[in-house]
Amino acid sequence: MFKPAVSRERIHTCDSGEWCNYMHYLSFCMQLVKNTHPQVAPRRNRSHGRISISSQASDFLTFEFAVSTLMVLHRIAFLVGAALAAAPVSQVRMALTTDVNDCASGMAVQFASTDAAAYDVTFYVEGDQDNAQTVQSTSENYAFTTGNYSYASPELHKASLCDLAPSTRYTYTVGNKTHSFLTPMTPGCDDAPTVIGVVGDPGDTILDIQNHVHGYERTAPIVNNKIDHANGVVYITTGAGGNFEGPASNSTLAKLPEWSLKRNNQVYGSSKVIATRESLELLWFSEDDGDKPWDSVTLTPRNN
Repeated sequence: MFKPAVSRERIHTCDSGEWCNYMHYLSFCMQLVKNTHPQVAPRRNRSHGRISISSQASDFLTFEFAVSTLMVLHRIAFLVGAALAAAPVSQVRMALTTDVNDCASGMAVQFASTDAAAYDVTFYVEGDQDNAQTVQSTSENYAFTTGNYSYASPELHKASLCDLAPSTRYTYTVGNKTHSFLTPMTPGCDDAPTVIGVVGDPGDTILDIQNHVHGYERTAPIVNNKIDHANGVVYITTGAGGNFEGPASNSTLAKLPEWSLKRNNQVYGSSKVIATRESLELLWFSEDDGDKPWDSVTLTPRNN
């Protein structure tokens, strides 16, 4: 009878490197047994009405069962390993920290993931990976429901990299992402020139469109809180989400400035801008009427 000399102890003590090779060997042996010994199949004992197999077949079936068991265990180990692998990260962003955040001269690494378990964030001075440090992230999430809408955030992670050297480039790795950043100079340091950006109005701005406040509002052309048709800028707030507070309020107690010409905080809406070389037209539509604009204004270039 052909039977590989394999002990049960050997089956359970082989390491992960030997495991796959050993599985291939056992599968080959099992196939060889099937091809050369068809009598392995069980037969029915007619006198007793029971299934019985010979001792030789029993040996072969025991061997086949061992191989099948090993194959199942191998598959389970693969699936468990895949499940234990950390989920990929996304939305990676940085923020400076100070001793107010209990992390002096530091940087906060923030990212999102579907996994709430702590992630290792490894960082080191660029080119000095031998002295890498590792910190673990903490996570939180939030959810809310309003009307027919609901939202559940992913796991929002944060890891603090503290006591970083000034004016130094660091490399950091989290999950499947590797990036670098440059720390700021020490306050008052004169090692490098300070670049100051001057942002100003060249004098030809006629319209400023903004949102955030949940209401619609259009002003007259204003400068320094006063109406000025010659030099003023028209300000339009177009984030109409139905806000019932602030300057857009229709409350009789609200004292609105004279330059606030049109307001609507009762309904949702959106703006449409049509720009040509000769003029700029803004149309605001409420959700109640998508054909006729609730407000409109046409502006022309300023002749300076």
